Amino acid sequence: MDLPQYQYQPLKPRQIRALEFQSDAKAHMTLVDMYKSTSSKRYAALSYTWGVDTTTFPFWCDTQDLPVRHNLLDALDRLKDLVKMPIWIDAMCINQEDEIEKFDQIKMMTDIYKRAEKVYIWLGEGTPDTEMAADQLQIITDRLTGLKKPTRGVDAAMSPSFVAGIRHILTCPWWSRLWVLQEATLARDAIFVCGSRKIPWKALSNLTRQIKRLDLYSKFRGNDQRLEYCDGFTEILNTELVRHTHSDNLAADLLRICRQRMCFDPRDRVYGVLGLMEKYFYGSFLWEAGETVEDIYPPFIAVLISQDSVAELLSLNETTERNPNLPSWCPDLHHRSVSNVLADYDGYHAGFTIQTTTRFNYDPEDFTKIQGKGIVMDIIKDVSQATWEDEDGHELSDDPELVSKMQRNIKMLQEYTEAAREFISKDDLWRLFVGDMKGPRDSKLNLLAGFASFHDRLIDHRWKEEAESYRDAFLELSTLSLNAEVPSLLIQRYMKNARRVCLGRKLFTTENGRVGLGPRLMAAGDVVCIFKCVRVPFVLRPHASLPDTFSLVGEAYVYGIMKGEHLKVNKKFYWITLV
Repeated sequence: MDLPQYQYQPLKPRQIRALEFQSDAKAHMTLVDMYKSTSSKRYAALSYTWGVDTTTFPFWCDTQDLPVRHNLLDALDRLKDLVKMPIWIDAMCINQEDEIEKFDQIKMMTDIYKRAEKVYIWLGEGTPDTEMAADQLQIITDRLTGLKKPTRGVDAAMSPSFVAGIRHILTCPWWSRLWVLQEATLARDAIFVCGSRKIPWKALSNLTRQIKRLDLYSKFRGNDQRLEYCDGFTEILNTELVRHTHSDNLAADLLRICRQRMCFDPRDRVYGVLGLMEKYFYGSFLWEAGETVEDIYPPFIAVLISQDSVAELLSLNETTERNPNLPSWCPDLHHRSVSNVLADYDGYHAGFTIQTTTRFNYDPEDFTKIQGKGIVMDIIKDVSQATWEDEDGHELSDDPELVSKMQRNIKMLQEYTEAAREFISKDDLWRLFVGDMKGPRDSKLNLLAGFASFHDRLIDHRWKEEAESYRDAFLELSTLSLNAEVPSLLIQRYMKNARRVCLGRKLFTTENGRVGLGPRLMAAGDVVCIFKCVRVPFVLRPHASLPDTFSLVGEAYVYGIMKGEHLKVNKKFYWITLV
């Protein structure tokens, strides 16, 4: 008998629906009030992927048909015997045809997951390997915990079936979802469900920590060359980081983590992390139905930048694609970065000699601009057109394509070297292309007033050895006659480190005789600016008619000013407007 289409009854403010399983694969929709700090009844919540297949299947709820997609139907079949309380499931408990209700429920998502007694995470149907891995998880984790370092005992502790099962669990599509971080982080008690097995979050997290401690990632990755951010190893570590960190830079870390995740609606890049950023807003960021990306991103980013002690969010504006209607200083969160973020390296302090905090201001009535104190210190004269070809940072083998790419990158560095010779001494040229990272102690802020630790001395010793290796590699690289042979391991190591600085950037020289690596879209006539208390310099483009007003092009490495050297000459900061 065909059932009538499910009809949703209106919700009261701060009320949600939850599904109660009944016998014979039937269900009833109940209501949960969220008025108070604790909800009126116990409930669970489900975290899962909708899937790309939009085909739906009938599901009996209150004598009506509430159609669901295949992946959710599988989850319901497993959960009906597992869950003994009402469960909130977004696709079923929100009227997807009612845009106003959807918007109101999304705004409540933080509370929904935070107050749920349990959050069940559906990873999909299992395999014999995943069943074995789930059954043996605690035993294997205990064995690994007892190992002081990776030895032959690792192979004895983990069977191929266990490794295959864990790999399957940690590479399910669920891990790549944008909303994963918020749902998992807010959960009081998260439980993975894979087929017929359930795994507590803590148990899988403990295994992940041992895998990291013993450096066993390659054993689980096998021949899978997908980028690391698409697997559960990284996601579990990210979630634990967010749960336990109180860093002022948490916002920048969250946005970068979530920028790599999948979502269909670009607005979810904000909605999907707001629940983890409550301390930044205090009601200063209000949601409105029907808002566009252009309405949401600028105020969201402006509020965060105003509270970012080193304005790290400014370093996220260079992306593979960009919404042209966003201000230049506002990252397009829906697209990935084209280069590694230089501001990640805390050895840089171009905008300060003593650690303090920066301050960018915004007008709550006009989110097209922000203001910060800076110094425009130079004008870009020439920009190289050669760019780095990405070989994904893989170790070279006999792969002709990878070898060819590295050969072309080596040729590019040789051309860069010729252009930079008149600006940098011969002995220091090698520093330019690796950004002089991991420099000696005098390149860092000594916040302990001269009390160097044993760790600092050890780092200095290692750096001297690394510097000698870099010099030798650069000397070999700069005189290398290019051919089809695989470059030496010494050169490969240097190129791997050069990649993190050169990828997505071009060589430039300035009117005052400086040289550096800057954003790919910079041009002659752009300026180099240091912002007060910000780690790295930026390339800005002067506004055609407004004084002290610029567009942000991107961050830069400029040889000779990354450690606050310019502030010994000029400490006079003034207000600069970014549009």
